[in-house]
Amino acid sequence: MSKIRFSLAAVALAGLATAPMTGTASADPWPDPTCGEIQTSTGDGYVYAFPSQNCQGQRLGRDQGDDADWGKPGGGFNDMDTALARSVVNNGQEDPYDIVALYDYTAYSWEWGYRCLDRGDWVTDLTAHTFTAKPNGTRTKMAYAISSHKWVQRSACAAGSWIG
Repeated sequence: MSKIRFSLAAVALAGLATAPMTGTASADPWPDPTCGEIQTSTGDGYVYAFPSQNCQGQRLGRDQGDDADWGKPGGGFNDMDTALARSVVNNGQEDPYDIVALYDYTAYSWEWGYRCLDRGDWVTDLTAHTFTAKPNGTRTKMAYAISSHKWVQRSACAAGSWIG
């Protein structure tokens, strides 16, 4: 009887060895979250930015404070994060400063264009949005152009500056 069991076990193992390797072994078991999933799952007071639409890809950064230059170390965004965002999430907590202003230029230079994102809002694709007008009247696309952000009060945002 043990010879029969041994033979059956050997045949089964041989079958496994010749079977094609399929399944989820090479698939990522943790897919990238969407912008809505980030907003509803965290509630942590951060602003988030991603290089792809719908908050996909390696997160560029996240920050609970202000960051005057996404291209320099020292904030939640650093090194080469400047001008790389395509989607953003404001996961701010209820506070007088729960609006995030996103700027086209460093040092919160609103005169070169900015937009405000309300607490709990997100933008899945910034290519459809432009910053407020620059002094010469041009409006730069927001995708791949954000260089700084600051937490502000609602009163700091002009009527035409809201996105989300």
